[in-house]
Amino acid sequence: MSAPTVLRKKTSHVVSVNDATGLRRRIGNALRSLATRIDGRHSLAFEIQSDPPLTAQQQHECVRHSFKALSAAVAAECAEEALEGALREAKPRLYETARQERSA
Repeated sequence: MSAPTVLRKKTSHVVSVNDATGLRRRIGNALRSLATRIDGRHSLAFEIQSDPPLTAQQQHECVRHSFKALSAAVAAECAEEALEGALREAKPRLYETARQERSA
C-alpha cells in the first residue's frame, strides 16, 4: 500500500487597515481622520495582498465576511454591557465592593 499524496503549496497574505506607510497613505489617513471629526463616522481603508492572488470578488467576499463577524462581536458586546448595566442597577453593592478591592 502506497503512502497518500499530500498536496501543499506555500501561501502568504497581508491584510492592512489604515496603514500609514508612504505619503499617499498618510494623506489618506489624515483625510479619513478629518472626515471622522466632521461627521463622527469611522472609515477604513483595506489593502489585501496574497499569494496566490485573490480576485476582486474573492477580496470583496472576505471583507463582507469580516463585517459580519464584526457585527456579531458588536452585538455580543452590547448584550454583555446591557447585562452588566442591569446587574449594576440590581446589585450595586457588588460593584461597590469590587471598586473598593481594586483601590486597596
